[in-house]
Amino acid sequence: MVDNTKVLVDSAMLSTRVRCSWRRDHVDEAHAERGFTLFEVAVSLALIAIAVIATLVLFPLGLRQLSLDRFRIYSACVANQLVDVYASADPSCAYADHEGPGPWDVSIDGRVNAPDLELRCSNPRYGLLPVPLAIARRLDSDDDEIARLIDDGGYVYYVQPDVPNAWSEDLMPALPPNDLQKLVVGVVGAAQNNAAYSFPLKRWPYYATAPAPPMHAIHHRTYGWTAAAPELPGAPGDAVRFEHGGLPTIWKANHATVCWQMCVDPDPALAELFEAFWQYLWIGGPGQPVPTTFADLPSGPVFKARLGAYIDQAIRYAAAAGLTAADIAELMDSPPPAPYPYDAIASEIAAKRVLATSYLAHALLSLTRWHKRDQVVAGMAALDAGVDLGSAYAFVPALDPGPVTHDRLVALGRNARWHYYRFTASNPYNWAVPRPIEHASFMDYPLLEPDLFRPPMRGAIWGAPAAVAQAQWWKYASPAPITTVPGDPGAPFGANLTYPLSAPPAPSATADDAAVSENGPSAGEISHLTLLNRFEPSERCRQLVMWVADWQAYEDCETCPSAPVDASRYPKAAPGGMQPVSADPRGWSGTLRPAASFDDLMWGFTDGWGDATGLEQVIAHGGSGDALRLHRALIGSYVHVYRNPEKNLAFTSPVASLATGADVGALKVRDTDRTVDMRDPAARQGLDSPADYGPPGGNLPGAGEPPEVFAGAFGADRDGDDALDRGPLPPSARLRAVTIARYNYYDLRVSGQIR
Repeated sequence: MVDNTKVLVDSAMLSTRVRCSWRRDHVDEAHAERGFTLFEVAVSLALIAIAVIATLVLFPLGLRQLSLDRFRIYSACVANQLVDVYASADPSCAYADHEGPGPWDVSIDGRVNAPDLELRCSNPRYGLLPVPLAIARRLDSDDDEIARLIDDGGYVYYVQPDVPNAWSEDLMPALPPNDLQKLVVGVVGAAQNNAAYSFPLKRWPYYATAPAPPMHAIHHRTYGWTAAAPELPGAPGDAVRFEHGGLPTIWKANHATVCWQMCVDPDPALAELFEAFWQYLWIGGPGQPVPTTFADLPSGPVFKARLGAYIDQAIRYAAAAGLTAADIAELMDSPPPAPYPYDAIASEIAAKRVLATSYLAHALLSLTRWHKRDQVVAGMAALDAGVDLGSAYAFVPALDPGPVTHDRLVALGRNARWHYYRFTASNPYNWAVPRPIEHASFMDYPLLEPDLFRPPMRGAIWGAPAAVAQAQWWKYASPAPITTVPGDPGAPFGANLTYPLSAPPAPSATADDAAVSENGPSAGEISHLTLLNRFEPSERCRQLVMWVADWQAYEDCETCPSAPVDASRYPKAAPGGMQPVSADPRGWSGTLRPAASFDDLMWGFTDGWGDATGLEQVIAHGGSGDALRLHRALIGSYVHVYRNPEKNLAFTSPVASLATGADVGALKVRDTDRTVDMRDPAARQGLDSPADYGPPGGNLPGAGEPPEVFAGAFGADRDGDDALDRGPLPPSARLRAVTIARYNYYDLRVSGQIR
């Protein structure tokens, strides 16, 4: 039987579910047909706008980050290059004048040669150029780091547009602008008290060969003999020898040879030795055939006697130095190296004996030119058989060395050289024994340090008007006593090569004219020398900082003058040189006169005035040898540190009136005229020196005054494209310099090269 009540209930429930479902479907359809409310649309648009704006903001940030990353790569390359140059660049400048009456009269130990990274790299060859100060002061940086660096006396730098390390930098082609020049480089951290690059009153070490005769050098025959008055005539008597008749007229009129060793050692035996050597030296002469036997010479017996006299005087000087016949026998008979006998005696006495050994070895080795080893030629005995000096050359030796054989000569030469090398390596502060050129080492250079804690040296600048204030220069401290040979009138330093009749003043901690305050340790005094002290690595750490700033966007980016150039960069000559007398100060002349004023020195290093190497340059470049041209021999690639760092880019005359984009290629300083055929002697002879050399009034046609050109007063083509550029920013605008990298490096205190 069916339960009707249950059926009715189920039917009712089903009917209810159907009705609910129908209503729900109709409600959903009604909602589906309605649009978004304004609020919903606004929220949606806001979300979309935020997403779009965020995306747009990220694009420039990403591009900026890419740009910064690119400059970080640039900075790493530049830092690597700078540190590599800093460690290995040649710090020397072969054509510089090294000695002057006062340390301020030459630039050799000026700031230009300090072993600091920013100074060694900031020159036309190595590519770090100062941003003009007027522009650098417009750059804002984090914590005002750039402003503080400039206020402390530093510069910020840009990278030169062409490739550094070029031999002739001014011949690099014009290049399009590049982003690398937006990189601004600074060096932060205080520089240390560096060792002296060179002692400017005696540029030790001097170099010579060993064995050798007494050291001699070319000098002007009339002027430059004393530091007190180099412009006045004089001569050191017996130490001077005049030049051979076959040389050019102007050379003979102005040059002589001075025996520097005689100016250090007044021993009469040394004067006799050098005279004997000089007489023997001139066998034949310039342009004459070189004889191999005395029979080849019309005056053969005369020259044979001269060789005998040279050997005789070398033996006599050895005896005067304290050597004995037994000492000479040991040098000639002991297998090299012979025992070194000078460890226990004073360096002054040892110095004289080492020199005597070198002179004796040179004189005896001269026998090998005339005596064959194993045969008799033209009556000259064979060396293997032995040469008796007394009978062969008609003199009685003061110290009889016995028969001279080939083997004994070989032993003498090697042992004399060994003693010489050992002495010079052990005694870097003996300034009477020239260092051996064939065995040069860092031990040849004395460590001298400016003494910052005592009153400086004071004196007048040579040639300057009386109204100019006295110069001041820090005195030097030496870690060991500087010595010479017994009897040196200029002890302890001895005469220098530039002014052979002068020697630096005696050491003194208080005297105004003294250049050395500490000549080695003194009992009861605290030394001011710190070069030999132990140090922590952090004490010698400085930092390269790299920023990015588009400083070339300024309208005066190329017309702004160069940053101030340190005075030691000017290639000023040492007093005592000569210069041609001509109505045109740059013209050729066969008449010379001594430099008489400071302006005369501004023509350039002494080399350019027709001194020893200057005349050779004139002859090599098309001159006759009987006329000289003022500072003709100055070659920029040899004196790269003695110039404005922007030299290759600097303008020679004002350019402010020129239109933007004007061709300025012909208005830049050039060491070489690109239009001249250097193979043509006549064309070479017409060449002139760069526009940045000379005193006021010594300018080339169309160029500014040389000191103005040197200082970069007219601006520079700083992007190297030979066109005058002006950016859109006025000088009143300021730029933000963004820091991108910092690099720590070891700061040298001693000039040198790290291999």
